[in-house]
Amino acid sequence: KRLLENFYIYGNIFWQEHNTSNYTGMGLVACINGQICSHWYIYNNTAVGFQGDQVNNGVSWGDSDPSSTDINVYNNLWYGTNKISFAQSSSGQINHDYNAFFNDTNVTVSESNSQTSSVDPFADSTNGDFHLTAETKDGLHLSSPYDVDPDGVKRGSDNSIWTRGAYQYAPNSSSPDPPSNLVLSVH
Repeated sequence: KRLLENFYIYGNIFWQEHNTSNYTGMGLVACINGQICSHWYIYNNTAVGFQGDQVNNGVSWGDSDPSSTDINVYNNLWYGTNKISFAQSSSGQINHDYNAFFNDTNVTVSESNSQTSSVDPFADSTNGDFHLTAETKDGLHLSSPYDVDPDGVKRGSDNSIWTRGAYQYAPNSSSPDPPSNLVLSVH
């Protein structure tokens, strides 16, 4: 057995572009084959379009070594995905909360602070633009390096709401258009 520890999976987009019956297998993120997987931090990711009908398109430690511990799943957003669960090892649970499930089917995750919806929250999910068009509910506020999204936007910077998923909703973070019709005079 190998010890696989201290993995930090954050700010990613997992996208199955065409809704097919292709499988993710044991889980979108998983520890399998009896390996010891401890101290994993799965934060602020977006998973889109996983329609495989196998075991789990969520997070799975069900086939890990029983000594696997400290698995943390917070602030992730699943959209258009089938069969989402968080399968734990026999020795302990997966710590999870503040995840969002939009237009998903067969979700067997129970959380105190989860968010569910039937809308498409993205600017253009068909063409792979997974920036949000509206706020999600406030997620769990985490320390650096999890407090900055892939575009460099500080989470919660506009109104203190920590958006769930890879991208922080930040309607005012766009850069102004560059000036036009400039004339340079040299004297």
